Amino acid sequence: EISNAVEEMAEGVEKGLIKPSDISESLLDRCLYTSHSPDPHLLVRTSGEVRLSDFLLWQSSFSVLSFMEVLWPEFSFWHLCAAVLHYQRNHDAITRAREQHNLEREQAQRQADYDTVVAEVQQEDPNKIDQST
Repeated sequence: EISNAVEEMAEGVEKGLIKPSDISESLLDRCLYTSHSPDPHLLVRTSGEVRLSDFLLWQSSFSVLSFMEVLWPEFSFWHLCAAVLHYQRNHDAITRAREQHNLEREQAQRQADYDTVVAEVQQEDPNKIDQST
């Protein structure tokens, strides 16, 4: 899914639909199959496996992951309650990390946008913008 999204962005650059400077995390998010769905807050993996098997890797980067020893057919309401409790205990830390990441991503996008505008203006008139500002 991620490689398809990257290929889609590269194709957009090749066709002139977007500029290379338009490529960002935000654009990658919008190119994923799940772009119209919210990212999961809780991801439960049954069977005792402590891995995601390439399932929602990008989307679950700020999710609480709950790994259960039980196999799926035996997964009960009580296992769900344990997963929700695990989520509640970790919610604040995940929320802080997500907010910090979003802030950093927004700042990086603003800087990239600014740099792109400066470069384009300088191509038109090299004396128009002083780089020291």
